[in-house]
This record gives sequence, structure tokens and C-alpha cells, in this order.
Amino acid sequence: MPERPADAGAGWRRLSLRTLGVHLKWLVPPAASLGAYALWTGGELEVASLYKLGMVSVAFAAVTVYEVVQLLTTHFRVTGEVFELRKGLVLRRHRSIRRDRVRRVDLTAGPAQQLFALVIVRIGTGSGPQGKDHEVTLSALSKRDALALQAELLAGAGTAAEDDPAEDGTIAALRWSWIRYAPLTMWGGLAIVGLVALATRVADWFGLSLDGVFRWLARFFQEASPVQVILSFGAVFAVLSALSSLLLFCEQWWRYRFEIEGRYTYRVRRGLLTTRQIAIDRRRVRGVEVTQPLPLRLFGAGRVEVLATGLGASDDDYTGMQVVTPAVPRGEADRIAAAIAEQSPSPTAATRLRPHPPAALRRRLLRAVLAALVPAAVLAVLGWTFAPAVLPSVGIVAAAGVVLGVLLGVDAYRALGHDVSGDYLVTRYGTLRRHTVALRRDGVIGWRISRSPGQRLSGLVTVSAVTAAGKGGAYQVRDVRLPDGVAFAGEAVPGLLAPFVAAGQAPEPEPARR
Repeated sequence: MPERPADAGAGWRRLSLRTLGVHLKWLVPPAASLGAYALWTGGELEVASLYKLGMVSVAFAAVTVYEVVQLLTTHFRVTGEVFELRKGLVLRRHRSIRRDRVRRVDLTAGPAQQLFALVIVRIGTGSGPQGKDHEVTLSALSKRDALALQAELLAGAGTAAEDDPAEDGTIAALRWSWIRYAPLTMWGGLAIVGLVALATRVADWFGLSLDGVFRWLARFFQEASPVQVILSFGAVFAVLSALSSLLLFCEQWWRYRFEIEGRYTYRVRRGLLTTRQIAIDRRRVRGVEVTQPLPLRLFGAGRVEVLATGLGASDDDYTGMQVVTPAVPRGEADRIAAAIAEQSPSPTAATRLRPHPPAALRRRLLRAVLAALVPAAVLAVLGWTFAPAVLPSVGIVAAAGVVLGVLLGVDAYRALGHDVSGDYLVTRYGTLRRHTVALRRDGVIGWRISRSPGQRLSGLVTVSAVTAAGKGGAYQVRDVRLPDGVAFAGEAVPGLLAPFVAAGQAPEPEPARR
């Protein structure tokens, strides 16, 4: 059905009326619950369960009515200078965003939207402390109208002028060999735990008995040895977790492509049931990061993240938009990072970074060993108070903890490094999750030097490069000597720190914030 503007003379447009079909999705959960409950009980419906189901149905119907009202009262328009949005029936809202402040226009489509050929449009300025206050959502437009609106707004933001020569090209596309890294993430295990918790909650809500399942588990625990229990449940959990991870990989990265469009736009396309297109202004890119959680690092893989201004103010929004690849081989990650940084070899591939002083190793060994001894301390307390039988195992756990702590501490120290590579300053840190960050030197707007009580005892400081890009707004060079940190800051961005350094003396570090 074609969309008609609310006021053709003023240029106001409205959302697609096909969205009415999408809003009926809120009536699906109670209907599906009723069908599942009737199938489980063989058609014998209890009054209490029907009462609960009626309450759920009323709630979902109210949500449907609210969404329909929002649809019919939402209008928007794009003028020469601003994007305007009017919505609401009782509480009217009128918002406007200057087109030169638009930083991103993202297109997403869930299963319900895809069924009706619709797209959800999210327009953000990337400014302000609260992401919701600076993002406008249109749900939903036809795919054609959404693409046209995206091109119109990004052109207004100066990201896709018609006279710009095209530089289209594919930086990376999905390779199914990458799926082998999917089971190395923790999302599959979390999905299993979530599904089990949800199933238990739904069964309790409708009064369905799971006593048979619990009796079987109790009998298994009584008859099986501890080794059999651990191996059985470990194997089942590992298989289900791996399968869930594979399914999540397909859902998130189906038809993945990372491309250059025109002179100024990166575009990431991905998704199966929920599709997403993310447009990133290349001129707002301030760096690139390769992250390697420990399981991925052990198998030589990592993810590439773009550091850019305007990708979202909230942590969840930013993380979803900054990751531009799934887990890929480290060599492929460095190739993609080199394309983003427009520098070869990639600054993230630097292997010989400047080492950090031995005091940094001592700090990491101490922290890792103390953390690894916590399980032994817990066992000791339990043994002295409730279960003396576990006391003999305290020594074994403590010894294993010390060995593990030393290994992690040494690995964390070996990860430390920093350097200047062409137009970028590079910092690397982390063991359970290793970060290699290459930040453009002209993207640094300030320096922060901080020192915790432990660092003060060790004669170390943390030097942070402050930038407008990224989730945290600053990237750290951890545990360096103060003169070395100041010298590195002066080399990376000459003159920026000079006014605060008097007669060759380093500035006084501020206490570390916790």
C-alpha cells in the first residue's frame, strides 16, 4: 500500500501502513502459549492457568493498541537543514535534528518486518550522555523508502555527495570456514542457560509439573559417580553450547559483507532472521582495534572493531555497531585493519612494541596469584565451618591456583606494549581479553595521567590518550614509568602535553578513579 504524506504541502511523510501487520506480533505470544498449554495438558485447561493466560493476553493487546496509535500519529519530514519528527496522541512530541549533525542512519529488519518487506530506521547524532535522547527511531518504512531516506540524510551530513567519485569495493565477505571459531565464544553457553531458565519459568507460570525430570536427575546423581556426572553433563553442555553458537553465528553473520561505498562510507551488511545495515562515515574513523578473547587467541583468531565518533552513546549500541567482522584468523583481521587504517602493514600487526618495566610484571603476578587463590580460601572456610572432608583438597587447589596465576600474570605482562606506527599510536594490553588498539594521532584531543596506590608503590603510571571516538573515550598505556609515559605522549602528539610540563618536569599524576 503506498504511503501518503500527512500534509503534502508541508512535505510531511508517514510510516508505512503495512506496519499494522507487524504490530499484530504482540498477539502471537498469548496465542502460542494457549496452543502449547492445550497440547501439553491434552486439552484439559485449568481455570487458574486460563486466568493467567487472560492477563497475559490483555497485556499484549494493550501493547498492540499502543503501537498502532504510535504508528497513526507519527509523521516526519526532511527539509534543507533539519530532520523533523512529530508523534503522539495525548502527549505530543516534536523533535528536530540538524542534518549536519546526523552521524548514522542504521537499517534493521526483524522476522516480522521482513515478512512485510519493512525496515526499522534509526537516526543518531552520536552526542550527549544518554543514547536514547539522541536517537530517533522510525518503525517502520518500506525498504525502498528507508534506503532513500538513509541516502538523503547521509548526503546531508556530507558523507555521500553526488559529485564524489565512487570508490566502491568489498573489504571482507563471509567465509564459512570462519564458523569454526563460533564455538569458542561464550554466547552458546549463555543461550543454553537462558533457554533452560525460560522453560522452567514458563512451566511454573502455567502450573506444568516438571517433577518427573527432577526425579530422573536426582536418581542419576545418586547412582552415578562424580566423574560420570561431570563428564555426562559437561559433554551435553558442550555439544548444546556448540550447536547454539553455530546457530547464533548464522543468525548474526549470514550474508556478511564489509564494503566501501563512495568516498566516505563504510557499510556493514549482515543477519539472517534480523538483518542489519550499518553505515559508518570514513572521515569520522579515528582508529581500529583487534580484540582477542582468550579462547580465540589460543586458536589464532580475533575480531576487528572500528573506533569512530557518532556510533552511539550507550555501551550496548556502540558495541553492536563498532564490531565490523565476526571472529576471523588473526592474519585476516590485520588485513582488514590495514584497509581501515589505510596503512600497510597494519598498525595492529606490530609485534615489536616497546616493553614495560619489570615492576609491571610484579604487579600482574601478585594480582593474578591472589585472584587464583580465592577458590582455595573459599574451600578452606567451608572445610573449617561445615565440611572438614574438603580440607585435604585445599592444598591441591592452592597449588594449581598459584601455577595458573603465574601463567596468567606472565601472559598479561607479555601482552603489554606501546609504540608509534606511522599515523597511529599503538597500545596493547589484556590476557583474558587482549586488546590491540591503533589510534590516529590526529584523533587524540588530550592526555590523562593517573596513578593508583599500587602503582604509586611500584613507581608506575597509566597514560591515557583521550579521544572523541570509542566507547570509553580514552585508550590506556598501562603501567609505564612516568618519564617514559610523558615522552611517549610527546612523541605521539607533539606539543599537546608540552604546556603542562614545566622545565623538563613531568606533570603530577591524578589519583586513579575506581
